[in-house]
Amino acid sequence: MKLNLLPTYVSKGSQAKTATVVAVLLAIIGIVGAVAMIFISKGQLTAAREDAQSKLDNAAQAVAISKQADDTMAKAQMIIRNTNLADAMLKHSDVYPDLYNSLKPYIPGFFGVRSMTVTPNDAKTSTVTITGTVKTFQQYADLMIALYRCPFATSVSRAGYTNVDPYIPGLTDTDQNGRPVKPGDANVPDDKYQRLAYYQQRGTVTGFTGTGGYGTTDTTTARGPMPGYSLVTVQVVIAKGVQTPDPGATLRLQTAAGGGGGTATAGPGAGPSIPGPGSVGGPGAAPAGVSGARGGGGGGKKGAGADSD
Repeated sequence: MKLNLLPTYVSKGSQAKTATVVAVLLAIIGIVGAVAMIFISKGQLTAAREDAQSKLDNAAQAVAISKQADDTMAKAQMIIRNTNLADAMLKHSDVYPDLYNSLKPYIPGFFGVRSMTVTPNDAKTSTVTITGTVKTFQQYADLMIALYRCPFATSVSRAGYTNVDPYIPGLTDTDQNGRPVKPGDANVPDDKYQRLAYYQQRGTVTGFTGTGGYGTTDTTTARGPMPGYSLVTVQVVIAKGVQTPDPGATLRLQTAAGGGGGTATAGPGAGPSIPGPGSVGGPGAAPAGVSGARGGGGGGKKGAGADSD
């Protein structure tokens, strides 16, 4: 057994010295750490300020370049708007030829086309007006059926056919046999002397009459249908829009978009037409527009040749 005979103040004094040394060491370490943190924070603050200043310089430079670009765009805005408008109008130039080409395959060859025009109804529909010649009423009826085959045609109307086919009139006292006559002619008498007088009174064509303008040297007047043919007009309402760009609306849209692309449409107006016979730039009976409007694969002829089907 071992006894501790030293007084208690001796052990407590040594503990106090140890605590004092430890406290002093901790204080020194804290002071050194605080000083180090101060210097490190100052360094980081300086680096952050320099980085922020460089970013501010870059931002100021970007703002200056942006202002310079805005000034350049403002000076060139009129040129940009006019260029965009011209591009929109040039792009629209293909609308009418594309429409004619899409309709051509459904125009039968026996229909001698004289002219084609397109009139916009609204933004989504248009009316195509076609004038041409047909010979018989059967062709007049078949023309409607052929045009109704067009998948984007919503309605087809026609007008202008003149019936010139002979028919059997009703019997009368002087005509008990029902001889064929043309529309507008009276019954042919059965009595041979009355029949002779009938033909003498009606008369016959004995020379050149220039009907329809054919066989003449006049190349400025549009030629009419040949004898036995009728000039008819067909209107086809199609589900395609061909409205032209509206310059005012397009320019306003360009201004609102800051010079970006865009187009607007105008109200209905007649579009370009395929020239008819006798127009400037083409021969009297066979204008270039007639050939361009003829249906592909229809086997149609050009100009006056179409009237002799």
